[in-house]
Amino acid sequence: MKSRIFWTLFFLVVAVVGAGVWLQSGRSPSPGRDAVPDYEGYDYGRDDASRVIDIATQPSDLSPAFISECLFHDRVLQEQLAASGWTLREHRYNSGNDIVPYCDGRLDLMFMGDFPALVAMASRPVCIVAITSHGYDTIIASDMRTPKDLKGLRVGYPPGSSARFTLERMLDVAHLAFADIVSVPLQPRELEAALRDHRVDAVIAWEPTASRILANVPDSHPAFRSETITYAAMDLDFCARQPQLQKALLAALLRAARWGGEDEQNLYAGLGWVREAELDYTGKSAIVADRKWVTILRQEGIDSPSFPMLPRDLSEPGRRFHRQFQWLQGAGRLAATQDWTCIQSAIDFTVLPGVIREGTKWQVDRFHYCSDKLCKAGGGGALK
Repeated sequence: MKSRIFWTLFFLVVAVVGAGVWLQSGRSPSPGRDAVPDYEGYDYGRDDASRVIDIATQPSDLSPAFISECLFHDRVLQEQLAASGWTLREHRYNSGNDIVPYCDGRLDLMFMGDFPALVAMASRPVCIVAITSHGYDTIIASDMRTPKDLKGLRVGYPPGSSARFTLERMLDVAHLAFADIVSVPLQPRELEAALRDHRVDAVIAWEPTASRILANVPDSHPAFRSETITYAAMDLDFCARQPQLQKALLAALLRAARWGGEDEQNLYAGLGWVREAELDYTGKSAIVADRKWVTILRQEGIDSPSFPMLPRDLSEPGRRFHRQFQWLQGAGRLAATQDWTCIQSAIDFTVLPGVIREGTKWQVDRFHYCSDKLCKAGGGGALK
């Protein structure tokens, strides 16, 4: 009898362990240092046959994530799209740089920062139509240093982003050159640990990474801040084929900004959606629906009366966007022969004001948000 019980328990344990191994083998591996999803495996559309609008998002980018999550929870937008048989499909990316190769007709609406937007506008049929955040790149030091004190120190930064531009601006203010520091290229998710473990002396990051580092790394302080903007970009061919859909999307973007500014409880609800999206994508999130994150979200645009409209001086030579364009040329990321007028022509200042003038038609002040997402998942499942 004892022998029978022993062998029964033995085989039960073997079965449980075997099932665990089998389940583990079917899971996606934990993301490594440079883990990226299979972007090529996402379900894209290149024409109107599927009647699906493909949207590129970055779940870890606070204000753009708030705007995009509002779109996916917006019952008014869903009703407007459904009237002509259309729906939304979300594609998640780690960064704006990762989005750029897919701005070739596969994506219709994209949320991306300064540098990726410029690269996309110069090389793809893309225009920018609105802003989704107006924040800052922040240089954070392990103790309170002025910019000039960073000479000879190790500074971590995300390569290929506006962070490098901000870093060089800060060094220029301190009469230093990039060669005067020890530059350490890092992914945004690596910055906090690198500063905490003293592998670098300072880092540069945007929100929400900057606030996360300042909160979690003892004795860390902001040493320098520089403006940064995130944009809503759209495929030009899609806009030409479907101008009414373009207006419906921009009305939803405007509605999200107004809804967020109407009642602070709406910001708490939206932050909950952002946290859920980041958890689903990366397996972790420092964003919570509390006073600190509401304050950051307000600062990044909700409290601005013109948000989400593009700044009127955005395309003027000599302004920040133009200086970034010139920097990208100097860094070899844009051709030296690239004409600034090409970029200027890809900035649409007219379509969002047009939606505002037709606000009643597009129901920009009618708020009906659902707790569950109202869109298809086209790619970007959990990385965990």
